[in-house]
Amino acid sequence: MKRTLLAIMVLVSAVTSMAQTAAITLKAEVNGNERNLVIGLKADGKAKVDWGDGTLKETETIPAFDGWNQATVTGTPTGEGTIKVYGDGIVYFEASSRVDGAKVLSVDVTNAPDLEQLIVNTNKLTSIDITKNMKLQQLDIQNNELTGIDISKNTELTKLSIQNNKLTALDISKNQKLQTLYISDNAFEG
Repeated sequence: MKRTLLAIMVLVSAVTSMAQTAAITLKAEVNGNERNLVIGLKADGKAKVDWGDGTLKETETIPAFDGWNQATVTGTPTGEGTIKVYGDGIVYFEASSRVDGAKVLSVDVTNAPDLEQLIVNTNKLTSIDITKNMKLQQLDIQNNELTGIDISKNTELTKLSIQNNKLTALDISKNQKLQTLYISDNAFEG
């Protein structure tokens, strides 16, 4: 009986722990400025965002993403600027900055395996790990401070917009489906 009860407690703890893992984590500037996050889901559902104070702000029900259905969540980064996004089947995510203030300093999408489109333009990213995002088809990451990026695992990538960064090299040899590539204004050599 004790073993069964212990096994159930371990299982509940594991499920609870998995449910509390953020799909996407960002670090943003904290200066009182609001910013928007745009989220699209694989199936009808809701997403939640913690802007750094531990409080989850839930979206309305988002219809399945078809290129248009998405939710914009607006908030102000607080605390240390760690923003956590929770949601099952996130296929579209945008955290572009249009004005100074609340720019994204880092983004972790390794827990968002369904991600197909990622847009994080005009921020202060120096690196990004997208090696776990094998379904990624579109990556717009222009106007950042990237010095390198590994896209070798992103074989579904059809569009890459990475201009105005600090790249010195870019290997696209594994990206046979790539149709659109914007790479100007980097530090490529000869």
